[in-house]
Amino acid sequence: MYNLLDNHFENAMKRDLNTVRGLWSKKTHEVMFRRSKDKNLTNNTAEIFYRRDTGLKQGELIEFRGKIFMLLNQEELSNPVYLRSDIIMCNGYMSMITSITGQPTNAYEIGIHIVSSDLSSPGLQGGSVIQVVGGSLHLRTEDNSDSRQVRVGAVFPLFGGAWKVINVVFINGIANIYVDRAMDNEVRLTEYSFHISLPNDFDIEETYSLDRYAYPTARIQNTSGSWGVWRTIINATVFWESSDESIATVDENNILHLHQFGEFTLMATWVQHGLTDSASAEIIEPFVPNPYTIITYDGLPEIRISGSARIFTCEVYEPDGTRITNINNLTFTWSDTAVSPIVLTRNTSVRGQISIGATGGVGNHFALNVNVTGTDGRTYEPSSVPSILVRALF
Repeated sequence: MYNLLDNHFENAMKRDLNTVRGLWSKKTHEVMFRRSKDKNLTNNTAEIFYRRDTGLKQGELIEFRGKIFMLLNQEELSNPVYLRSDIIMCNGYMSMITSITGQPTNAYEIGIHIVSSDLSSPGLQGGSVIQVVGGSLHLRTEDNSDSRQVRVGAVFPLFGGAWKVINVVFINGIANIYVDRAMDNEVRLTEYSFHISLPNDFDIEETYSLDRYAYPTARIQNTSGSWGVWRTIINATVFWESSDESIATVDENNILHLHQFGEFTLMATWVQHGLTDSASAEIIEPFVPNPYTIITYDGLPEIRISGSARIFTCEVYEPDGTRITNINNLTFTWSDTAVSPIVLTRNTSVRGQISIGATGGVGNHFALNVNVTGTDGRTYEPSSVPSILVRALF
């Protein structure tokens, strides 16, 4: 059924359509920008309209044309078609490292785009905010896993100074962080390190999660001036690239996909700090055994204790039945090496002479395994003579 409001809104969207991306969700949303609400000429503000089913929410951080904005509110306007939000450009970035209970070698790095204002700005309703909070700056950001890690008492650098968190309040998708000015020497210096370590080779039939091979670490300077231990930052964002996408590619989830045999280089970047590292990698061809071996022997498949040595010979054939004579090395081993009385007394290029000691292994069957290497260096598929009986001499 024709809906006049819906028709007008869709026509306006077609005419003024823009696309924004959720900073955390990574989802894209179609919106329509309208008049700027910049009253003091310092904060970059505007309002956006968007369909009800677009998925945007109050407090969400969005990216548009290289800038980060926050949705201050979400007004329904009593219609079933669209929603409206005031947005404001983020004007600060707070960063700190927090420890993780029970994980002494790991840490969590908080990196938050924030909107800063004094306590007279309309962040929370009511005129008693300053009496309750008593802070000198009011920081607002999205309610997400990073902002939930902010702890009262934490000190961090911002706007050229040091600030201490005195309260954190989460309301309707917005994290309200209240801070007081702190002494500059209360901010601890932080060092960062980043490297990757790859396996020696990759199997073309497998896929690999590359994040397990990245090591983003940081350490914090103590108040005494000494440095703490290096800790792995568990929420670091690492971007991977392959030098040759005909051989290997990396998808948006940092999963390595292999396409053909060869060598390539993987480059990784710790996004938050711009640190990079690279390493060469290789996709090896799987081992394919060469033609099989055939073992021949004379008489019964048995060896007698203290009896005459039995000589076993080996013949190697190509798959088409052609016999191979250029054998370089022939090695005989027993299936049960724990039976020490069974020994190899001699190996030659084509035969092995086996003898048995005075005791042990009587009545048991063992397999004689043979490994063959050709003069061209090819290793042939192992073969064996099963059920060789060890008997007593009589």
